[in-house]
Amino acid sequence: MLQLYNAGSIQIEPYAPMETIGKNGTLAEIAIRAPSAASMSQLLINGPSPIPAGSSAAIPDNWPRWVAISGDDPSPGDDIGCVASAAYMQGGNTGFLCLVMDADANIALCRPAGGGGSATMDIIQAVSDGASGSISTKALTLKADLSLSPNYTQSSGTTICSYFKL
Repeated sequence: MLQLYNAGSIQIEPYAPMETIGKNGTLAEIAIRAPSAASMSQLLINGPSPIPAGSSAAIPDNWPRWVAISGDDPSPGDDIGCVASAAYMQGGNTGFLCLVMDADANIALCRPAGGGGSATMDIIQAVSDGASGSISTKALTLKADLSLSPNYTQSSGTTICSYFKL
């Protein structure tokens, strides 16, 4: 769990993005506030309870996280991002990737976007052909539609070990 302190002047709403601004004095708490700019990528996401200004709280330290959404509902694979001084994210901004949208609750399951805000993930694969024991590497990109670029097929008898770069 992350220990937080709302050093901002407004309440942090449930599932809202939060900017980290330092440490709360000598306490082991991270000072947070509403985002000061749009499309920030170094954010935390609040849980289901509000954090009033001047109050402390704890949130889980894991991804993906549910985040409040405003505007048009994003689709899985869409870039989303924060809005300055707002308690939600929206499409058209960057920094995070929508994984699942719950339109009824206006929340989306998200994770930080890989590679500076794009809706892709880089994959490095080490491939052993089994017969000669040789190992080669291949750089691939997993795109938002879950297709691989460049496209390739695995031949019989190969072993693949994948390393993900977020």
